Amino acid sequence: MSARLVELVQTGFASWNAGERSWIRDHMTPAAAWHPSTEDPEVRPYVGIEAIESFWDQWYAALGPLHFEALEILDAGRHVVVVSRRSGRGRSSGLEVSDTIVQTFSFNHQDRCYMVREYANRDEALAHLSEDGSDPLAPAEDPK
Repeated sequence: MSARLVELVQTGFASWNAGERSWIRDHMTPAAAWHPSTEDPEVRPYVGIEAIESFWDQWYAALGPLHFEALEILDAGRHVVVVSRRSGRGRSSGLEVSDTIVQTFSFNHQDRCYMVREYANRDEALAHLSEDGSDPLAPAEDPK
């Protein structure tokens, strides 16, 4: 079990819930990619720290601060799978969001996250990880 990676992801969730963004700069590679769920309004990868922050800004603008409560955390080797409850309420719209989202955090051998993928359900996330047991996009080394 990769307790270190699980701990890194838990720290990331705590940082997010506290309104801090330093985790992505401290623990993600500069060319990291964030792949939203196919159920998101705009489904495309966000590549690079600035693009990921822009993606988060879009969510924040629409719904204000979102809170994530980890319901289940699975160690999958160099990946960590998190099933969480996402909740928030739009500041001006009053629109509420409360749903379950599954995210896989993929780490290189320097324990830096190079990719996050979001899924609508746990089975979809686990099926994607088990297709070949490893991620062909995983860089062997972090260039920075």
